[in-house]
Order: sequence, then structure tokens, then C-alpha cells
Amino acid sequence: MTPPKEVPERLHIVCLISLFLVNFGYMSDMVIVPAIGTIYGHFAGKAPMGILNLILSGAQLAAVVSAYAAGPLMRYFRKRNLLILMFAFFGLFSFAGGFFDNPYWIALTRILVGLASGGLCSVAMALIGEVYYADDHTYNRLTGYFDSTMTFIGAAMSLASGFVASAFGWQHIFYIYLLSIPILILLIFTLPKTPPENKRSWGTKLADTSKNRWLSRSVVANCASFFFVNISFCLFSFSIHVYLLETGLGDSSFAGALTACGNSVAVIDGIIFGLLY
Repeated sequence: MTPPKEVPERLHIVCLISLFLVNFGYMSDMVIVPAIGTIYGHFAGKAPMGILNLILSGAQLAAVVSAYAAGPLMRYFRKRNLLILMFAFFGLFSFAGGFFDNPYWIALTRILVGLASGGLCSVAMALIGEVYYADDHTYNRLTGYFDSTMTFIGAAMSLASGFVASAFGWQHIFYIYLLSIPILILLIFTLPKTPPENKRSWGTKLADTSKNRWLSRSVVANCASFFFVNISFCLFSFSIHVYLLETGLGDSSFAGALTACGNSVAVIDGIIFGLLY
């Protein structure tokens, strides 16, 4: 794998590692999900159920806004700067969630986390595609590895959160987000300075869909299937923890282990895709 000209050879591997670690922000909900039963029990009767639900789903709802905004922003700002800024705000808001024992404060910070982290994955993948635009094979392989890293980080975060919540209390799970500090430092010192989209004189090879209606339809169909698959996965993951809460079958540590098991299968899928595509 030859480092592209935008990445110094001495920083090539470190740059890829830092881009893959951006998934720590994108998978940030995996810290909250294993402890959600304990959080619900702690704040029961202290806030409306809608506020408690926002603690669980607020980040994902807000992430939709920033994910759609990431595309237009990349036209006018460097992807490097966007990633650093988004990840810095993610780290701040995610750790700040544990500052006060207040459900309204936690719900607010979860929404801010979603706004900060929703575009991380798309910007990171766009930067990988921009740097490796001339090497389709390497880009496809890195796509698989990126997805595998995403689910691996999610599994690790679930296990860590479940253990911390069971051993020390759910208030301590926010300390896990301090890991965003070394990742942010890596991003600052290793990401390449590529130009915004509207100032590029080159770009990723795009398929001509003007004469192929089936190609554009297949893209729409794949986007729709991806949308529904993700809804199913999130419902399945959240339902596990709600079911454990209602039946008393396990604590936060057990819930985190179950989430990690689901993510582990996706880790293998991503590696296989990277090796074979």
C-alpha cells in the first residue's frame, strides 16, 4: 500500500489509524446503551419518559441533521478541519454529560453529541476516498477495514461501559469518553490538508448515470435497504436492554456483553469485505 502524495510516508499508517479511530465518536451511543436500564431506574419519576428516551435516542436523532449537513459543508471547508472540529465538540459534549446528576442536562448533551458526531463517519470516508481516489482497490479494502473498526470499537465500548456501570455506577461511564483526547491529538497531527470540494481540480471517478437509469435506481435501492437495516439493528439492540430491564435477567455488564456479541459478527464481515472486494 503506497502512501498517496497528500500523506507523508512516515505518517501513513498513523493517519489511517486516526481516521479509523474517528469511529469512537460515531459509535458513542454504545457507552450509554448498556447502562440505560440503570439510568431509567435512577431518574424514574424525576423526569417525563420523553426526556429519558432522549437520553437514549437523542444523539441518533440529532445525528441525522449533521449527517445531511456534512455533504454541503465539505464543499466549502477542508475535511481535515471538519473532522477535528466535529470530534473536539463530540469529546467535550460527551464527557460533559456526567457533570450534573440531572436528566435534562444529560438529554441536552446527548443531542449536542449527535450534532457533533453525526457527520464524522461520512467525512472520514470522504477523506479516505479523496486521498486514495486513484487506487480503487486500496480504497475498497480500506472501506471494509473502516467498517470493521467501527463495529469493533462499538463492541469494546459496550463491554467497557457495562463493566464500569456495574462496578462503579452509571455516572462513571462518561469517563470512557476521555479516550477522545488522544484520538483528537492524532487527528490534529496526522490528517492531510486536502482542499474543499469546490476548489479541487481533480476528484474521485464517478459513474455516468445519465444513460443508465438502472444504476441510479440501484443506488436508491441500496440506500433504502441500508436505511431499513440500520433501523432494524438499532431496534434490536435497544430492545435487548429494555427487555433485560423489564425482566431483570441481567445487569449492565451482561447487557454490554450482548451488544458486543452482535457487533463482533459485523467485525468479521468488514474484514472479509476488505480482503475479498
